[in-house]
Order: sequence, then C-alpha cells, then structure tokens
Amino acid sequence: MPEQFSAALRRCTEIVIMILMAILVVIVVAGVFFRYVLGSSIPWSEEVGRYLMIWLGFLGASLALREGLHVGVELLVQRVPPRLAAWLKGLARGAVAGFLLIVIGYGAFLVSNLWDQWSPVAGIRMTWPYLAIPVGSLLMLVQLATPSRQEVR
Repeated sequence: MPEQFSAALRRCTEIVIMILMAILVVIVVAGVFFRYVLGSSIPWSEEVGRYLMIWLGFLGASLALREGLHVGVELLVQRVPPRLAAWLKGLARGAVAGFLLIVIGYGAFLVSNLWDQWSPVAGIRMTWPYLAIPVGSLLMLVQLATPSRQEVR
C-alpha cells in the first residue's frame, strides 16, 4: 500500500512538474521576446520565473529522493560489513527524516507568517512561493518512507 501511494504521488508530482516547466518556458520565452524584439519588458516575468524555479527545485528533489539520485558518500558504507552498512543506511535515512520534519515545521511557520506580505512586482502573496518549502519537504518525507529503486536492487 505505501508503495502504491508513493508511486501515485510520484506520478502526480511529475505531472505538476511538467505543467510548471511548460509555464516557465512560456514566461521566459515571452520575457525574452518582449525585451529584445519588441523593446519593452514584462515586469513580472523574472519574478514569477524565479518562484516557479523554487517550486520545480523542491518538487524535483522529491522525485530524485525516490529514485535514489541525491548525492551520497558511500565510502564508509562500502568498507564495512553488510549488516553494519544496512544499519548506517538506516541511520542516515532517520537523520534525513528528522531534518525534513524540522524543515516542514519551520516552513509551515514561515508560510503562516507571510500571509500579509506581497511580492514586489507580480503582486502575489509570498505565501505561495514559500509554500514550496513545506510541501516539497513533505513529499520528500513520503518518498523517503518507501525504498528507492536503487535500494530494491
């Protein structure tokens, strides 16, 4: 059951990433076109592009965690007996889970305190860009709870 939920969540995350990436491409291309071809810029394009990149980074990090693609140093794990290596990997996963719980908590606190703050150019609530922190960290925590493809091998 957790693997099915994780796989469905991964697929939904992939779809959201594709949509956000398409929007980002349209905004960036339009911004470049307006600036260099028409001689006038779209004031909000850079700011909205930056916020989309933040969301893409956090969502993409959850997919990378699921696939076991984050950078890891396995020098110690490769040099110890298999039982100790498994224990060390479990300890590392526990540390990452603890870190993600802290980030989720502080991210939620940050989001709740930014409700009245507005972005300078686009005029959107700063809650939306900062919401990527707890949402992305929660997605990473869910993906951490299921074994990656690399671990199953």
